[in-house]
Amino acid sequence: MAFTLVVVSIIGLFTIPLFPWFGLKSDDTHSDTGEKVTVIEYTYGNSGYLHMLAESSFLFSDVEDEIEDLDGDVSMISLCFWLSLFFGIIAIGGVALYRTGKAQGTAHVMLLIGSIIIVFCIIALISHVTFFIHLGDFEDEFSDDSEITYGYNYFPLIFLIILLLASIAYIAIVVPFSKRALSQMTYGGGYADQYQYPKYQQQYPQYQQQVTQTPSYQYQQPSRQPPPRPSSLPTEVSCPTCKYVIAVKVDRLPKPIRCPQCGTRGFIE
Repeated sequence: MAFTLVVVSIIGLFTIPLFPWFGLKSDDTHSDTGEKVTVIEYTYGNSGYLHMLAESSFLFSDVEDEIEDLDGDVSMISLCFWLSLFFGIIAIGGVALYRTGKAQGTAHVMLLIGSIIIVFCIIALISHVTFFIHLGDFEDEFSDDSEITYGYNYFPLIFLIILLLASIAYIAIVVPFSKRALSQMTYGGGYADQYQYPKYQQQYPQYQQQVTQTPSYQYQQPSRQPPPRPSSLPTEVSCPTCKYVIAVKVDRLPKPIRCPQCGTRGFIE
């Protein structure tokens, strides 16, 4: 998902200067046939040329403010794509750091920082809306004989919508995961280290001592019956360590036995 955010941001950046944003539509006379034709001039709509006009607005003193507004909208959209690319790279760095298994807290913080991309998507969408508004103002002030047409650079808007959807999915999936992980590190890690781990250390030597000893199983004969001879019939005995009931066949005495539950060894005498 972080890779998708980066790729869409890069493509959106490339499409901003690739196609013109608007054209000037006017009626003209064909030089050979003398017929009236409709001509659309897209030169002014190129983002680079529009920025040059904004810097040297004395060429169009009547629409100086409108040109600066249009250039500001396009520049803001471009800046939003750049910032989305930057924070998308941070998110990819968080993924790479998370996969190493080291500095997990830093990795989750970097993943959370990647969610800021949705803010730039919203700002870029607002800049598109203001671009359409300023384009109408430019048409009203430019000339009565010319009509301003939007396009044909629809690609930044298309990729901006894709980037917005991808950032929403990123927030819905990655952000809860990273917040939960950071919460467990903050509130769960200290408790486990302080109480659970020392308790385990205290019980471990006692467990070793119980496993290494070899107690003897006492075979209890049924009451009011003569001592039976060793037979192949199953006999149930209880492990003195874990109280696990073991079924054995007594064919000779002493009978070696091993508890399958805890591994304690002994003899039936």
